[in-house]
Amino acid sequence: MTLPGQATGRKRRLLARARPPTRRPCPDFPERFGFPEDGRAWCTRFLARYDEEHRRFGTGLHTPHDVRSGLAGQPREMRADVLRTVHAKHPERFVRKPPEPPKAPAAAWTDQPAPDGPPIPAQR
Repeated sequence: MTLPGQATGRKRRLLARARPPTRRPCPDFPERFGFPEDGRAWCTRFLARYDEEHRRFGTGLHTPHDVRSGLAGQPREMRADVLRTVHAKHPERFVRKPPEPPKAPAAAWTDQPAPDGPPIPAQR
């Protein structure tokens, strides 16, 4: 018996495939933290690595720190130089147009504060 609005048969199988399994945020995430201080220390290390080392396509392969602090221009120019060199040596690999590095966004936020809301701790 199915309830109104409940997925059945093929639709249920498609929905099950569409939902990725729940994963931990990173491989070294512990099963449990012994004390709240352990959790805070782990989160501090994780967020620093996420903000200063992890490059994402959504930020033009720059770190959020580089985008926020205006440092994204130099690495983008270096990537552009490499791509121009590769294009000059092997133009047959690029049939549509010369390659260019992804553009960096104007801002990189995980949780953008509301313009009229209270400042986040980093803004104080």
